[in-house]
Amino acid sequence: MAGADGTDGKDGDDGATGVDGAPGADGADGADGTDGTDGTDGLHCWDLDGNGEAGVEEDTNGDGAVDVLDCRGENGTDGTDGTDGADGADGADGADGAPGSGSGSGWSKADLYTVTGTAGAESTASCDDEDDILLHGGCSTYHNCIPATLTSRPEGADDPDVVSSWYCAASCGSGSATAVATCISVDGP
Repeated sequence: MAGADGTDGKDGDDGATGVDGAPGADGADGADGTDGTDGTDGLHCWDLDGNGEAGVEEDTNGDGAVDVLDCRGENGTDGTDGTDGADGADGADGADGAPGSGSGSGWSKADLYTVTGTAGAESTASCDDEDDILLHGGCSTYHNCIPATLTSRPEGADDPDVVSSWYCAASCGSGSATAVATCISVDGP
């Protein structure tokens, strides 16, 4: 007769993990889901009030049509000024002007002349005519005259209708003054 079975022994330690098996075949595709609801239409760039309708106030360029040409943002701020460019090359010389109506030679020393007035308590030295230009003038005193007052000034030099002259006046008893003027001869019209 055989004896009774003994008690089970304690479980042994887990064994090492086995090697992964080969991947299985892909499953069949699932059925397509239902389409989502359509989104709301976007706004046109010209639709300033967002109502989807073209209005007269949305014709910003004034051409009578409300369209993409009316789409414009706010004006931006002005940019900073750039630096000045380099100076350009000098231009070509212009053509010579037409000859003048005068002799073309300008004035020379030959056009200068001196006029001496009559000696006296007052003296005036005048240019030959109202076209001539008074260049300068002065006064001379004679006979040991040390004048208490001496007046020496141009007259008529800024009036084209008056003959220019130099005026002198001296108060010195028996002495006298003489005006002297240097003028430029100018041929009148």
